[in-house]
This record gives sequence, C-alpha cells and structure tokens, in this order.
Amino acid sequence: HQLIFLNEHYRSRPGIISFSNKKFYEEGLSIMTELPIPEKLEDVEWVYTNGKRDAKGKNEIEVDILLQSLKEIMEEDAERELKRSVGIISPYAAQVTYLKSRIRKEFSLEKLKKHNLLIGTPFHFQGEERDVMLISFCVDANTHPSAIRYLDKEDVFNVTITRARNLQKIFVSVKENQLPKDCQLQEYISQIKEGQSTVVIENNNRDPFLEEIIESLETMGVKNPKIGAMVGGVTVDISFFKRGIPHCIDLIGHPGDYEEQLEYEHIRMLSRINAPCLLLPFSDWHLDKKKTRRILQDFVFGKF
Repeated sequence: HQLIFLNEHYRSRPGIISFSNKKFYEEGLSIMTELPIPEKLEDVEWVYTNGKRDAKGKNEIEVDILLQSLKEIMEEDAERELKRSVGIISPYAAQVTYLKSRIRKEFSLEKLKKHNLLIGTPFHFQGEERDVMLISFCVDANTHPSAIRYLDKEDVFNVTITRARNLQKIFVSVKENQLPKDCQLQEYISQIKEGQSTVVIENNNRDPFLEEIIESLETMGVKNPKIGAMVGGVTVDISFFKRGIPHCIDLIGHPGDYEEQLEYEHIRMLSRINAPCLLLPFSDWHLDKKKTRRILQDFVFGKF
C-alpha cells in the first residue's frame, strides 16, 4: 500500500515516449512535455541504410551513415552556437565496440566532450539521457531470429528508445515487411511510419460559452487558441501560447462537454510545468460579463 507509481514524464518529447507509454506502461504516463503547439515537430527521424550485419555482429554501412549524421549535428550546433548533448546506442555490444573505434579515429576529444557524448548498449544508458539520441539497431533481413528476438526483451528495447529528450534518429537496415509481425521492432517501425508524433487533439463539439470565450481571446490578440488539447498530460478546455508560455482556461458550469472543473491534482500538474490556469465559471460570465472579461484580459496579459 506504500507503493507509488511515478506517472509524470518530463524528460522526452511526446513522439519519443509515445510507443513505450502504450507498449510498456498501458498509457499510464502523463506526458508533461505535451503542449498545444501549432506546428508539428519531428521528434523521431527514421533512416533506412540498406546496410548488412556481418558475421561478427557489426553493420559498417549503418555506422557510416550514423556518423555522417553526427558530424552534421555538430556542424549545425557550431553554426547556431548550441551545445546539445548526444548519445549513441545500440542493443548489440559488437556494434557498440565498432562505433567506439570509428569515433576515436574520426572525432576529436574536444568535440566529444563539448557534446557530452556517450556511446553504449542500453545497460550503459540506465539513468542516462541526452538531448539527441542516435540509435543503431544493426539488424538486416538475414539477421538470425534469435538476435531480433533479443530486441523483444522489455528492458533492452524500452531503454533503447527512451533516452532522448528532444530528438531521436533511428538507423536501420531492415524494412518493416522483413520483420516478424509480432516483434517489437516491427511495431515500432510501424508507429514511426504512421507519423505518430506530437498531436493536438481537437474537440469539434462547440457550445455558445466556448465560442464567446474564443471570440474574446481573439479580440485580445490571442492567435490560434486550441480546444481540448493536451498540456503537460492534462486535457484542457482552451489553451494558447503567450510570451512563449502555455496558458490554460478551464470552463466551468455551462451544461455540456465543458461543464466539469479540472481536478485539483490536474491543476497541480499544470503548475509544475509553470502553465497558468484560469478557472472561468459560466455563472460569472453570465451575471457580470464586463467584469469577467476584464479578468480574462488580465490573465492573457499576465496581470492575473
């Protein structure tokens, strides 16, 4: 009875953690990085390399393309004066050993330290995370089934695909239809190809109270307010960005989809990601619209 499940996930962007949330956590995680952004960000990138896994368990072509991507990341960061941390992971020790040997030859120690580079198997990444993760799965169409089944080990696969904060680049040498349909890698590839990344959930069931608040927000200069979007793992009636901060409005009391008030724990979850939330009762709006609109305006302009 003293066991507590820590279900708030702050580390990774939604597209990175979504597969594990569904596969391993029964969608029990609240994704606190999920925001109602107007554009879709690519959290996960997929690279098919057409490489071959040799008898020693390494895939040279996959490593060639991965290291080219690493160079591009370093060059991009140098131009933008960024210092993103980078991790390189492979489930197989032989591929990790080969990656390390190539990196020692092709990259200076200064560059590696600048990006806090870590290379290893999933066991090396327990408790570790990086801004960008490059994953070499190192299997091809002719890989022995036992090596592919190794990826079905929950601790191996889950750690492999959940170490990135912002961007995950996956390098594979096998196509979806060349894998057993019941293996985790095949499921993962299918999800990526379906483009399941950051998604804004729209609710088209509009009501007059909602419409009036949306109209008021737009007259105050709020651009693209979202209805029924997820903010930090909480479904919010209305949300928008102001000064780079997500703002939330909870409509209360008008009969319909927007009648119920957010639970206290949900309000606390929003506060933990510094997302201000305005509780807006229909009774206040109906009885004194002028005063309530002024409160709404103060909330939008940061005076509330």
